[in-house]
Amino acid sequence: MCRWVFFASASRTKHLGLMRASMASRHFATVNVFLLSFGLAIIAFTEFGWAHKDLLAANPDASSALHPVGSGWFQLVAASRNLIARGPTDVVSDLWWNPAQAIIAVGVGVALGWLVLRVLLFLVRGGVTRAHRPEYRKESRMTAAINYGTAWFVPLLVAAAVLAFRPLGFVGEVAGWRWMPADGSLQLIAGVLAGFGVGAWWYWSVRLGFVTPAATRTRVTVFYVIGVPVLTCAAVLAWRGLLSYTTAVVFQGLDLLF
Repeated sequence: MCRWVFFASASRTKHLGLMRASMASRHFATVNVFLLSFGLAIIAFTEFGWAHKDLLAANPDASSALHPVGSGWFQLVAASRNLIARGPTDVVSDLWWNPAQAIIAVGVGVALGWLVLRVLLFLVRGGVTRAHRPEYRKESRMTAAINYGTAWFVPLLVAAAVLAFRPLGFVGEVAGWRWMPADGSLQLIAGVLAGFGVGAWWYWSVRLGFVTPAATRTRVTVFYVIGVPVLTCAAVLAWRGLLSYTTAVVFQGLDLLF
């Protein structure tokens, strides 16, 4: 079904624009939302529960940062490094991991991902419906197409899978491996893949606007061109903000902070 959407011709796109949401299209969207929610959880896993060289180096009193005050932290690797920019003092650069933080971050990331993606699709459907002229709104145009448009979530899932290798870079940097996946390179690759997925979804959506009746085409196309990117950016910021706030509150309450 993803291939059917990716390579949809103009006539197929027009056909999708006329279809109402069905059990099949809703199931398709549900599966993709579920998968992308776990993709977002991978991002959360790489962001929370790690205390590594860069974090410790930012602390002028590096020696005190080597011993976490919170509970649940495990030292994965240590290496002799000069973490203080000025001065000859050699200290031990530790990589710490907190499994409790990781589990909580993954759970919160999945739940918030599911919620935010569902709200995003709801707002897109509502916006498309409102963009149609009143005489077309009861026809439920494009409701199936919006569900099938979640096929473009797949490149985002691949981008999240690339970021899953970030912890190897954390370990390699502290352990002094000769080769390790560079964190910046992984984020660049993931960013390109994510940008392709979001951009392709937006372009595919704009094509839907072009197949609406002439009397309402401009209104619908403007919503796809402007409204969908705004809603998408708001969804990303909402997920990130809610994730940071929720995990901070939980970590502090459970005494898991580093």
